[in-house]
Amino acid sequence: MPHSVFRRKLAMTKMKKFLMLLTVAAIALVCLTGCSSVNITSIGLPTDMQLEKGETAQLEISFGADKENAKADAIAKAAEGLALVWESDNEDVATVDENGLVTAVGGGEANITVSIKDANIQSVCKITVDVALEDIEAPEDMALVINGEDTAKLEVKLLPEDATDVELAFESSDENVATVDADGKVTAVANGECVVTVSCGDIKAETAVKVDTAPVELKAEDMEIMAGKTAQVDVVTEGEDITVGMEYSYTSGDEKIATVDENGVVTGVAAGETTITVENELGQEITCNVVVKEAPKQTTTRPFGNNGNTGNAGNGGAGATAPTQPSGGNGGGSTPASTPDPTPAPQPDPTPAPVPDPTPDVPPSGGAAGGSIGDIIPGGGTSEGNGGDATPGDEIIPPEP
Repeated sequence: MPHSVFRRKLAMTKMKKFLMLLTVAAIALVCLTGCSSVNITSIGLPTDMQLEKGETAQLEISFGADKENAKADAIAKAAEGLALVWESDNEDVATVDENGLVTAVGGGEANITVSIKDANIQSVCKITVDVALEDIEAPEDMALVINGEDTAKLEVKLLPEDATDVELAFESSDENVATVDADGKVTAVANGECVVTVSCGDIKAETAVKVDTAPVELKAEDMEIMAGKTAQVDVVTEGEDITVGMEYSYTSGDEKIATVDENGVVTGVAAGETTITVENELGQEITCNVVVKEAPKQTTTRPFGNNGNTGNAGNGGAGATAPTQPSGGNGGGSTPASTPDPTPAPQPDPTPAPVPDPTPDVPPSGGAAGGSIGDIIPGGGTSEGNGGDATPGDEIIPPEP
């Protein structure tokens, strides 16, 4: 083989080796570059943050990589392409935008969460928003009733309503009248008045409490009345130291049977049974049964009869023997009462009545004692018998014309 040919073959062999080494080096470089890339494996937020109402703050996020010795610029470059999602679990307290800017809205607590979209990687920051208490409002008064509504919750209003870090304290000025617990529940003890105070530091409010006692029970007796008659509902209260519950209203169950007025007076209307309901101003009530009986029928008889006749004159006794003495008078006759005639009386005769006879010897009804020469002495006769004898000295009365 010629020397020149050998030299060309050697040169070509060396070139092939060089190209092979160059290819291997390139592959190694690519591998080394790929192996040095960073993957984000975690994110982090501050554990908590405290803000005033209306204040804003930017949440700073940190990233963790899968390589301990990864450089910060490599991690930052890897984080640039991540899709982050921000959320608040209580937007009445704090909101957050897509860049992690938090705004304090109201008092309380909220959790702000940031997460990588389509990855199970997230972090949470607890936000606390402080709101200072400015004032406390409480009812001006409260009424409690023993044997009725004897407990009540003191309704307290904070100003502003979302004030934070508020610890209320309750106190009664007289626990012999009413007590109050740590939750503001007021309980009546005995009749009287006291003041319940609610406070938070130097801020306070007061409520005047009045305690009364209602009847344990109301009672009313059943009644029985005649139609057209009235009766009073008698309400009896049971209990001690009663101060309220004695103002009553009355209702009839059937006003066709019996009615009742605002004073509890029941009037029977028709025969039958019904009830009267009595209710006091506290809502306590009782019913009583009312039986109405029909009133007895009354029969009225108007007598119609003939006019009675005048009695016949009775015979007088013997006069005195002396000629100057008056003789005995005529006795009065009796006029018995006539029996009522069921037949209606005849209509009066329009003919005028006759003029009385002036004859002096007609005695008056009942009779009279007789005198001499037709004179009449009163008082002798009766409707039962003779007039009797006249006695000397009796006053003589001339006959009526």
